[in-house]
Amino acid sequence: MFAYPGMAAPERLRGRYIGAAHAMFGLGLTVGPIIGVAVFTQIGSTVWLWCGATGLVGVVLAWFGMRVVPPRAADTPEPATAADPDHDSPATAAVDAATPDGHSPALAGAAGPAEPSGTDKAR
Repeated sequence: MFAYPGMAAPERLRGRYIGAAHAMFGLGLTVGPIIGVAVFTQIGSTVWLWCGATGLVGVVLAWFGMRVVPPRAADTPEPATAADPDHDSPATAAVDAATPDGHSPALAGAAGPAEPSGTDKAR
């Protein structure tokens, strides 16, 4: 539920979609118990039948209302072809941007290279 607005939203409106979804979730957590107690006080234990029916309607609406979101082009790297060996895919671009010791520039200096464990040391 929490990931769907981010997947379904257009890039430029993603923040609004996620914000609206979280606002409705928070509103439901705040107002829901108040309304639930008031309804339970008025109609008694029959409220659970209404909750079940409402839940079923919600599941059916969500089933038909949520669309399958295809992966974005930016999320799936394009493989290099044999005809174009110098093709810069996101993977090769990341390797090219790495520092001489093989670390990402964003992490350069944050932590040194990992020390080999006792079993990995050269003999």
